[in-house]
Amino acid sequence: MKKLITICILGFIICTAFKTHTSLREGTTKQSVLNDYRDACTGTYLCKSYIHHLSSKNMQYVNDTGTVSIAISKDALDSVLQINLGQQILKVKLINKVLQPYLQGGHYGGRFFGDDSLSFSYTPSMAVSTSYIGKKI
Repeated sequence: MKKLITICILGFIICTAFKTHTSLREGTTKQSVLNDYRDACTGTYLCKSYIHHLSSKNMQYVNDTGTVSIAISKDALDSVLQINLGQQILKVKLINKVLQPYLQGGHYGGRFFGDDSLSFSYTPSMAVSTSYIGKKI
């Protein structure tokens, strides 16, 4: 009698384990693993730009503002995004919604706020620095 009870309990445990395994294969858990976490960050952002540059006329810094569209897309490398500023494409590493230069020595970086807001700065030289703040369109 004890053997029969032990076999029934063992059979129940084995069947339950296989049933859980099958539901993971068929459920949405597997699909969520296949999603790329960079998808939430890609798209076009309408940003206000703040340009701080050295004027050649009076050798003083001048501030300009404007509105630009920035396109962010996935790179072939894992955790790398491409930021298209129009005149230049920058590669950034995405770590916990923080954008860090992909190549060493880059003078740019930023951060995502939620799934639709961006703050990014880029300094191509000592004479020019640009900051972008915007939302996904």
